[in-house]
Amino acid sequence: MYKIYFNDRLFVITTDNQQKIADFNFVYKACKNEEIEIAYRYFNNNVHITNFLFISKKPEKVFDKFILNFKFKEAAGGLVFNNNNELLFIKRNEKWDLPKGHFEKNEKPEVCALREVEEECGIKPIIISYKSETYHVYEEQSVPILKKTFWFNMKYTDTETPVPQLEENITEIKWFAEAEIDTVFNNTHRNLKQLMDFK
Repeated sequence: MYKIYFNDRLFVITTDNQQKIADFNFVYKACKNEEIEIAYRYFNNNVHITNFLFISKKPEKVFDKFILNFKFKEAAGGLVFNNNNELLFIKRNEKWDLPKGHFEKNEKPEVCALREVEEECGIKPIIISYKSETYHVYEEQSVPILKKTFWFNMKYTDTETPVPQLEENITEIKWFAEAEIDTVFNNTHRNLKQLMDFK
């Protein structure tokens, strides 16, 4: 299954047994992989559709066709927990976000994730486990970009205070307990909400 976010809009490519159809306000059941082009154009031209479900028997092949509409980039980031099981967030461009960034040449996802956390927050956590990946679309100089981000669970056990990387428009860094997470949910990107569990 592929969940691709367009800001607060969601486009899902999956088989018919992986999603609740009732959660979507438009469902397209495809007979051919090529129909992804028709479905995407319809989604793109109808901004009132917030949750679009594309059902296919071969979602991997459909996704390979779908990404041809975009310039593809990869990034990695971390869900960093401290000793109090609080999760680290950065405030970038007035929204709560998780530390992340693009790959450097020949860089592996876990190396990129650790480097970005260190650069954006001034701390050195360790990776505990691989979490998942997210996809989102944005524009860069009028070019549509599809970004795949690899996420890792991390642990930070030192006592140094995180320092925001101001040149990356990061203005604040804060640890949030599970009971405070609604504050983040009210001002974050929709694609990040699926990542945030404290278990």
